[in-house]
Amino acid sequence: MVQVLGGLDAYSDQQLGGVAMKVGQELVYGTTIGFVFKQWLQKESHQDGELTISDIPSHIKTGER
Repeated sequence: MVQVLGGLDAYSDQQLGGVAMKVGQELVYGTTIGFVFKQWLQKESHQDGELTISDIPSHIKTGER
């Protein structure tokens, strides 16, 4: 077999690259979800006196009469 980066064969190199990309993807995804959740939480805490979805009676939300 052909040795590539640091003594790894081509298959192991591809596996290592895939794992590295997946870890990077999950870090970006987790950070983005955390940021969006934080913004949503701050917005909800600043809505004093305004109706939010949790203030709407449940029979209206579900469409029951």
